[in-house]
Amino acid sequence: MKLGRTCGRRRSANRQSAIADRQSPFGTPHSALRTPQFKARGGFSLMELLTVISIIGLLLAIGVGASGIAGRKMREARLRAELHAYTTAIESYKAVFGHYPPDNHRIVRDRNGTNDLNVNPAVNQLYYELVGTIATNQGKLYRTADRQTWIDSETFQETFNVPGIVNSVQWPTTRPQSFLPSVKAEQRKQAKLSRKADAVEILVAPVDWPAKWPNNPAFSPPFDKDAKLKRVNPWRYVSTHPTNNPGGFDLWAEYMAGSQWRVIGNWKE
Repeated sequence: MKLGRTCGRRRSANRQSAIADRQSPFGTPHSALRTPQFKARGGFSLMELLTVISIIGLLLAIGVGASGIAGRKMREARLRAELHAYTTAIESYKAVFGHYPPDNHRIVRDRNGTNDLNVNPAVNQLYYELVGTIATNQGKLYRTADRQTWIDSETFQETFNVPGIVNSVQWPTTRPQSFLPSVKAEQRKQAKLSRKADAVEILVAPVDWPAKWPNNPAFSPPFDKDAKLKRVNPWRYVSTHPTNNPGGFDLWAEYMAGSQWRVIGNWKE
């Protein structure tokens, strides 16, 4: 009699164990967890960690390289967009005035009495000619329509080697003819580029001058005490005997892309 009860208890325990094994949420029988053959793993080996670190480093390098290329493409796209806008404005200017905007050129006579043409493409009055100016005091003072500060003709003469601005209207006219109806604040910079003259405004490229060349800025010499002037990168312009577009004008921007020096101008795609 006792033997029958014992067997019944064993069969009942076996059934409960089987039910528990089937209901295990981890898919591993509870009986297996109790066996000495099953052991939990403590962590990764050194080789596995090094492999994972190498893969992560490779992915980061690929990501940084891709972001650098994307950034360069974006800057070049902005440069080309501005180049197209300025080129169109300059051609529209010529259609009205019959000539291209003047550049910063002068005739230098050497010791032998020979005249030599000297053009400074970085320092030019292109901004004033394209946006238009308001003149007063018989053409001795100028300002753009969105500025209240007047600039005298001596400043233009000393900075740009021109006596005044061709595209100007007489005061009290409030709106001169503009070939660049929308110029954003970051597309122009105000700087003092002559020793005695006042500050003037110029069109600048959306790419800063390389920081590693602080002693070779686009403006030489920089008379402005602001150190940021050395990072300013102007649009360069030549209309007097241009090298690349004879009979026309050269307009270009220079910038550093990685370790390569690049030029985007109206004579090359």
